[in-house]
Amino acid sequence: MIRKNTISSPMPKGVSRLRKQGSRAFPVPKSISKAGSVQIIRRLETSHLQSPALSHQGSLGGYTTLSGAGGPPANGSPLPNALVDAGVTWNHRFLHEFAEAGFDPKAYLARSLKSTNEKDIRTLLAHLDKAKQAADAALRRNVYRTYPEFIEIAKEMMKLETDMFLLKDLLSEMKVIGEDLTSDVGKGALSTTATSAATPSGDPTLSSSAATAKLQRRRTLRNSVADQQALFQAQMTSLYNTVEDSQRFLPFHPHRHVVTEYHGLRELNPTTYQFKQSVSLILLNDSLLVAARRKRTKGSKPVLVADKCWALADITLVDLQDTRDLTHAVKIVRQAEVFLFYCGSAEAKRDLVTMGKQAAGAFVDTGGAPGDRKVTAATLGGRAVFVKEDNEDLTAQLERLGDELDVRIAHRDFDAAVKLVEQARRLSPPAADQSHTVQRLTRVIRQRQADLATWIISDLSLPNVPKARVVQGVRWLVRLDQAVEAKNVFLAARSATIRHRARQLKLEGSTELHIRELAIIFFNLIRNTCSWYAECFAEPDMTSGLIRWVREELAVYADIFRRQVFHSLQRLPVIASCLDSTEREMSVLMYSGLDLNFMLEQEFARDLAEVVARCESQCATQVAKAVRHDDFLVLGGGREADPNAEPERWLASSLYAFESAVCEFLREVRCIARETLYGQIIASTSGLVESTLKQLLTLCRDPEASDTKCFAVIINGRLLVQTVIPRLAHEFGQLYHRPAVDFDNLRVRLDTFPRTIQEVFCHRKSQYASTVLYSFATMDFSAPDAIPDTAGPTTPMREVVRELTELGRALDAWAPLDKKAMLGAVIERFFYNLTDPAGWDTAGGRRSFGARGVQQLVLDIHFFLRVAGPWVTKNANSVANKLCEKALRLYFSTHRDRTMAMKTKPWYDARVAETIGAMGPGYPDFGQVG
Repeated sequence: MIRKNTISSPMPKGVSRLRKQGSRAFPVPKSISKAGSVQIIRRLETSHLQSPALSHQGSLGGYTTLSGAGGPPANGSPLPNALVDAGVTWNHRFLHEFAEAGFDPKAYLARSLKSTNEKDIRTLLAHLDKAKQAADAALRRNVYRTYPEFIEIAKEMMKLETDMFLLKDLLSEMKVIGEDLTSDVGKGALSTTATSAATPSGDPTLSSSAATAKLQRRRTLRNSVADQQALFQAQMTSLYNTVEDSQRFLPFHPHRHVVTEYHGLRELNPTTYQFKQSVSLILLNDSLLVAARRKRTKGSKPVLVADKCWALADITLVDLQDTRDLTHAVKIVRQAEVFLFYCGSAEAKRDLVTMGKQAAGAFVDTGGAPGDRKVTAATLGGRAVFVKEDNEDLTAQLERLGDELDVRIAHRDFDAAVKLVEQARRLSPPAADQSHTVQRLTRVIRQRQADLATWIISDLSLPNVPKARVVQGVRWLVRLDQAVEAKNVFLAARSATIRHRARQLKLEGSTELHIRELAIIFFNLIRNTCSWYAECFAEPDMTSGLIRWVREELAVYADIFRRQVFHSLQRLPVIASCLDSTEREMSVLMYSGLDLNFMLEQEFARDLAEVVARCESQCATQVAKAVRHDDFLVLGGGREADPNAEPERWLASSLYAFESAVCEFLREVRCIARETLYGQIIASTSGLVESTLKQLLTLCRDPEASDTKCFAVIINGRLLVQTVIPRLAHEFGQLYHRPAVDFDNLRVRLDTFPRTIQEVFCHRKSQYASTVLYSFATMDFSAPDAIPDTAGPTTPMREVVRELTELGRALDAWAPLDKKAMLGAVIERFFYNLTDPAGWDTAGGRRSFGARGVQQLVLDIHFFLRVAGPWVTKNANSVANKLCEKALRLYFSTHRDRTMAMKTKPWYDARVAETIGAMGPGYPDFGQVG
């Protein structure tokens, strides 16, 4: 069935010149808009059936009737069964039945197609579809053929509208002038009648008096005009002081004045009737000012601020009838814009409508005497200032340009349309010199310019636009003073293209391949964009926008790279391969003069640092495990070897594992190394070295660790600083081709750390001797009786000497260690531990020493110094003497009778010699003296 068709304009909505001030819909031919499908069929029968488009087989023009006369069957219905007969087609005149107003499709199908098979129905459907397509094509051709007629009609209507406005102005002026003449004639007649009645005719004195009276009237009129202008100036000054920004809308003019003001109005949304703002309307003799009530700051009083201003010639004031939803409202229409105001009462609304219409008609009813004038000559002269004379040639040219612009936009001839806009821009005079008609035509052309820019922008926003079209479209926008919009649209379209191409990639297992393809897409499209941008925007001040866009696209690429590579914890070779492919593809930007490698390094600096830190953590875990499970057996035997000459024979397996792990760390990190990462790599290597040394220090503090293991740890700590660090520096220089000055500084800084490990071991041994073997704090030295002459050193002191002799003999097997320094440190720390205040103070006060106890302590210390003489340092000897002196002072301070004699030095020497002799020959055996 043929559906009721409508015709769409070949131009975009809002383009037709037939609108009244830009708001009338595109005209539709009467034959289509009123009669619907019936008129379509009639046109097909008369004019369009002979068109070439309908003459092909299967079109309406090619159909024949079922009967020889070409008429329908008697019952008015077609014969569907005959459609399958050879050479018989369907008569197009049966379409009349479809076009009738009361056509019932179901009844028609039940009546005509009851016994029709599927093939016949499909044939009928195909014929109807062809008829519909032919009708549509004919209608389109008809519309385009009659379009010039529409344009001519539109021109005539515009000219008629302009003439009507001009006629209205002339009639108003003639009415004012007629009233002025009538008023002057009436006053003159009254004056003449009065004079003739009082004075005889022909009196020269009276004639002179009449002339004087006429001169006085003229002077009075001039004074009244001056007073009126002063009043107008005062009104405008008051308006400027009361309403902010009003002078911007209403510049001062001698004849512009305020007619009346309306306060307390509310502006409403014309569609939803919702409240927008409180306003005041100020009606002037040539304009209408809308002032909004606003607060500048919280808590301040509201002030009037100029919001909108219209010329009275451009607006229409409409008195709206009261409805259930809206009462006491007026509507102001300006072209396609509608503004709605609520007056609050019927009286205020009536007064506003009346005064507005009077002001629009250039009449102000003063309510004075019947013979007074309504508009003075000064008012008329002032009004003439605001109404400019139309330039018919300019108006005609602008109308022609507007019509041609409509046609060019409808035909998508954008180049010609841009030229027309430029031509109209050159023809348009300054805004201050434009008449109302020129202003209206200029606004229409500006609207067409905006529509043209919208069409061009929509074309640029399409994906896969070729370069030539993009460059041409951007140039058109630049010529339309839309350079910023052109730049934004162009770059946004290019960004959308990059995103679209990137989303087409699929990650199918190989991260390296995916990143390489992604880099190819991003950087090649960025390069093309830079090339196109240079052709589109030659101004230097537009370059910053391109650089900002490139940085944003690099940030997007870096974010995708980060998610696919860094966040998925890829191996270092994969990361290195992805970085290399990115840098390789990024080099194409140099062809456009952009070297942005530093931007990429800045984007990935934090991620690469995290990768290095993760590798460092893995290496540190591996080294810590090796040190923890190492028994520190010296490899290769031969403990007498010099570690400086043959360090491999003294290195423990954990140190070999440490060196291997650090070298592997340097080799792996080298593939992602950048200039900004060298500091991070060196810091990570230094951290690994320091953490290993701290682990060695912890081993020496362990009381369960044997002396032999501690000796190996001390030597390996020394070799780590003196041998392994230089090896790492050499490996770093070979891999990174730069001097390893930082490793030299590291070795100098850690040079004393092995000595610290040794001191920790000595401190542990002295603690064992002073707290376990010879527990000075728990021993009792308060015996008051005399010491026997056969007394000797105590057993705990002999155990201390025995422990030291074993330590000395064990150190003989570790030539790299300084035996004298280590034994001297143990002995010195032993005596320092004895001076601990905790061993000299008790809960009851100072520790008590008896005669026997203090001499036993002196004998023990004397015995120790005599036996370990070669290994006792001066410091240790001094501390031992101070111990003896302190104990003796405490004894003498508590025993003032001093009746018991104290042993002398010969006695102590004799007891020590006897004890040494009793221990056997060669006692004590501390081993070789270094």
